[in-house]
Amino acid sequence: MEHPPIAKKAPALNTWPMEKKPRIKPRRAAGFKEDRVEPRQAADFPLKLDSGISATLRDVSASGLSFETTSVQRVGDVVNIEIDLDTPGGPMKIKAQGQIVRIETHGDRTGVGVKLLSSRLEAVNS
Repeated sequence: MEHPPIAKKAPALNTWPMEKKPRIKPRRAAGFKEDRVEPRQAADFPLKLDSGISATLRDVSASGLSFETTSVQRVGDVVNIEIDLDTPGGPMKIKAQGQIVRIETHGDRTGVGVKLLSSRLEAVNS
């Protein structure tokens, strides 16, 4: 009996430009369980943390997001996040609060996983 050929797994998308993503075990919050329900969408938007620190959004879902920054972050900290959007209806801003659940170091950059606690979309008055 002849078996059908085994499908090859598609290569993973590399979100870390011009370098291979290092295999580093991330630090996770106590009791953190990898249990994603919502699909994630890759992104590449600037964002600001409440402390005025700039970062880059890497992916987002209904329950969380990840960003990359050069600043020091800690698992368990609560952060306020703002993302400016340019929409056909005019400028909008996403304001969110989340808890850091994962930290991954990539050279001088830090990947940060955030569980969203609250979020809202606001029109920006020009």
